[in-house]
Amino acid sequence: MRSKWGFKLYLLLAVALFVPRSFAQDYTRWGLPKGAKTRIGKGEITSNISYSPDGTRIAIASNAGIWIYDAATGAELNLLTGHTARVGSVAFSPDGATLASGSRGRDDPTIRLWDAQTGEHRRTLKGHALYITALAFSADGSTLASGNRIGSERDDSISLWDVRTGEHLRSFHGHKISVNAVAFSPDGSMLASADGRDETIRLWDVRTGEHLHTLEGHKDESNWLAFSPDSSTLASAGGWYDNAVRLWDARTGEHLHTLEGHVSEVTSVAFSPDGQVLCSGSRDETIRLWDRHTGEHLKTLTGHTDGVTSIAISPDGLTLVSASWDGTIRFWNMRNREHKHTVEGYRGEYPYTEGAIAFSLDGHLFAHSGVYGTIRVWDARTWEHKQTLEGHTHGVSCLAFSPDEYTLSSGGGEYDGTVRLWDIRSGERLHKLEAHAGEVYSVAFSPDGRTVASGGWDNTVRLWDSGTGKGIHTLGRHVNAISSVVFSPDGFTLASGSRDDTIRLWDARTGKYLGMLEGHTDDVISVVFLS
Repeated sequence: MRSKWGFKLYLLLAVALFVPRSFAQDYTRWGLPKGAKTRIGKGEITSNISYSPDGTRIAIASNAGIWIYDAATGAELNLLTGHTARVGSVAFSPDGATLASGSRGRDDPTIRLWDAQTGEHRRTLKGHALYITALAFSADGSTLASGNRIGSERDDSISLWDVRTGEHLRSFHGHKISVNAVAFSPDGSMLASADGRDETIRLWDVRTGEHLHTLEGHKDESNWLAFSPDSSTLASAGGWYDNAVRLWDARTGEHLHTLEGHVSEVTSVAFSPDGQVLCSGSRDETIRLWDRHTGEHLKTLTGHTDGVTSIAISPDGLTLVSASWDGTIRFWNMRNREHKHTVEGYRGEYPYTEGAIAFSLDGHLFAHSGVYGTIRVWDARTWEHKQTLEGHTHGVSCLAFSPDEYTLSSGGGEYDGTVRLWDIRSGERLHKLEAHAGEVYSVAFSPDGRTVASGGWDNTVRLWDSGTGKGIHTLGRHVNAISSVVFSPDGFTLASGSRDDTIRLWDARTGKYLGMLEGHTDDVISVVFLS
């Protein structure tokens, strides 16, 4: 039965779409799920970098899969897909024949072994209860160690696996919540593991499973471990409230040096092949080089514009590679310690907000938002890149095209709170609409394109004149954040869905409150009119 407003109102589930980005590289069509044409970008760098032992290839863990690069040219060689959650760790076997990857999803706590040359999936290792946090091969390549986030006291904190057969060999117990890192000593005698709960590092006898030493001193959890090439020294990276690198005598457990200088969490450490230099990457956007024996600071490498997630040094010691949340991988010359070149495209959404997508009404244009407020507009028929729109400071939560396709509206993420209107043809920002106190979750144009509605974290719906950018009405009866706003096809009515479990109806011309629709028992995520 039609309501007194002359329409039916339906609730729809929001659907996330994977749509293409126009690049010449073949990687846009590698490893796609069924029905997808191509991919937008390369995903987000989610964890560590691993060099192949011969120095010719680099593996990068991302939420799209495992990317394999030519270490000399930076060219994409392969994308390995199969995990059903983001990849949290990667490691090459010492002979370079096998690549291991661990999933960081609760629904896919698996390890996959791949032929490192062909990319063929060889075997899946199952047994961990929760997601895989760290991987490391033994020096002879016969054994793989995996760290796990622990769901209960019955879970294995560390497991050892036979690489050839996939058989589970042994478990190490004693960690409390999560094993952040594992590392085999190069001589194969010891395994080191970092606890994500009690700020300790443990050393184990690989052959017997005996607990040898507990290393204490970090003021926070340790994120990464690395043995020196001669197995005598262990380096550990300190977390949020520590920011230091510590060096330990691996045989006695004695603390040797504390390397201070980073001003934020240390995310990764790596020794040069000759064991003389230790490198550390940090959320403070820098990489520091240290004298391994004296602890002296040698140089700071700068250039990243966000935190460094991982570093790795080539087997010949000539190149350092760093990955960052700024979406880039940088190559550095270890001789002169200067930047060589950069690979771009790993634009994830960390740490602010999810991305947004929108099609124009006729389907000819497509827009999506990336990290830190970048919006890209594409021709949806040819996937030609049309515009890059920049201005939001903390992500973009929502997008909407005007009916004539000439204007795009965008809502800012957390700590932004602005609505912006853009000229699609020129890329020029037309208006910056400021009034919301917090993230803007939804924007919509009226059918005639003259009015923009926005709803957000501050529980209000706002109406704006799209031509002048001036506010028209503020509608404020919801008692929780507004998830969705939508105009009726005739433009007379506005509906707003909220996290207060209700839908409210408004006169779009006067702002008058018309009524409330109740019945949902949880957040209303999306609303749409069907005539």
